[in-house]
Amino acid sequence: MIFQQFETLVQHFIEVAQLDTDEQRMDSTQIMSNIKRAGRLALAYDVLLQGIKACPLEILSSEFKEVLDPHYKTNLLYKLKDTEASSRLEKLLNLGGELSQLVKDNLELQGRLEIQVLVRFIKEQTVHDDERNVWLTKENKDITASSLQSAFDAEATYRKKAGKSHVGFVVNLTETCADNNPVQIVTDYQVEPNSTNDVKMAGESLEKLQGTTPMNDLYVDGGYYSSDLVKKAEGQGVQLHYTDMTGRNVTSNKLPYNVFNIEHFERILSCPKLQEPLRSNFDSKSGILSAHFDLNVCTPCPFKDQCPVKFHKKDTVLRVSQKSLMAENTRLILMDKKDRSENGSKRAAIEGTNSAFKRAHGAGKLKVRGLVRCSLVMGLKTIAHNFHQIVRLLQGDTRQKCRKNAGLHQGTLATI
Repeated sequence: MIFQQFETLVQHFIEVAQLDTDEQRMDSTQIMSNIKRAGRLALAYDVLLQGIKACPLEILSSEFKEVLDPHYKTNLLYKLKDTEASSRLEKLLNLGGELSQLVKDNLELQGRLEIQVLVRFIKEQTVHDDERNVWLTKENKDITASSLQSAFDAEATYRKKAGKSHVGFVVNLTETCADNNPVQIVTDYQVEPNSTNDVKMAGESLEKLQGTTPMNDLYVDGGYYSSDLVKKAEGQGVQLHYTDMTGRNVTSNKLPYNVFNIEHFERILSCPKLQEPLRSNFDSKSGILSAHFDLNVCTPCPFKDQCPVKFHKKDTVLRVSQKSLMAENTRLILMDKKDRSENGSKRAAIEGTNSAFKRAHGAGKLKVRGLVRCSLVMGLKTIAHNFHQIVRLLQGDTRQKCRKNAGLHQGTLATI
């Protein structure tokens, strides 16, 4: 309901403000639900405590009941030497493992969320030693980003971005960015566990946006790069513009693949010297393009030492993956300072939008927990942000680039 209302208002605001949606920009930002960040020891205690509280006292041993004592947490977490941390974590994990075994045949308790969280936590954090019947603690490197991060929000995940660790969710925002717009509004939002890849969210948003606020150009940063996304965007009639690329540039004395004449990243038509291949092939399953050239022509070629073709007894062969071609093509575009500057200028302001969401709308840390509630709250905050932008327009507080445009039709807000 909230998202449907958001989409209805977006269409109304576009009409009122006469906004151009041909150019849009996208970025993601981290948000936190109403939880506290916890280390493994504190998290293990919280999960175990909630699991014990969900059980009837009569089935609990004295060792479990001890955890319910208010002083147990103080002694466990705060009266702690560095050398004791691992042993105490192992003790808690084994208590958790024993509790999960204790209730495994109790269908009523198995249906309790606290027990389900406990069972999940033990599976993610330990490996069971069948011979000794103990639970061994996994190394930190073996814990996945999608593992449990809070006993009170099972859907929050972990992500490290720009050198900072985050726990919670990610919001992917898209907004208009055409220069002739008096104000810019958010056209789409998406809330996911923060371990969700930017590329995945962009792919899902593209399909929605082309049905509601169609565009020709989308400005994103390098975190959204994927050859599959580039192809998907092209199929939707959208040109992706990157401000940077993730990964390392490969240095080589070989000629880049783009000096070959390649059609639609699928068929090699000719080499840099305009020599047509004897045959050209594209394997759609593996994504590999290949072309065989005449050995007699390639051998005396002045580009022989720089050419990426491989010399064989009967011919020369060029093999390259479609993904490599697309990545190289995007990197070459970014090497153009003018294009890079324009792309950066178009995309940069959405970081200000992200900041406004956190500063003015309190989106940095929400007062609710869980993916559904966080999505609902972010939907309301996004609607509020767009209303603020339209109020700015009606008050004459438009973008500087548009103030010179006289006689702007402002419209009248209709009853929703």
